[in-house]
Amino acid sequence: MDSAEALVEAAIHGVGIVHLPTYLLASAIRGGQLTPILERFAPRGSPIRAIYPTRRQVAPKVRMFIDSLTAAWQPLPPWERELAGSLRTSP
Repeated sequence: MDSAEALVEAAIHGVGIVHLPTYLLASAIRGGQLTPILERFAPRGSPIRAIYPTRRQVAPKVRMFIDSLTAAWQPLPPWERELAGSLRTSP
């Protein structure tokens, strides 16, 4: 399947498991329709990449944008922080 929405619906209906970005699954996880499994096997890495032309000096606007993304998304991106907080407070 190449539709994330179809994959989420399939998982909710018990067809299988999915490995998708948590921002696509957060409402189903918060609603108890899906449960995270195999979390210790989740790949670690940057949730976003900034790609720009190689030059000796990066334009100040580009550098500021990259720095602000890095600051806002560390140690977790916003949707991960929200989900992590709700999972800790759920029964």
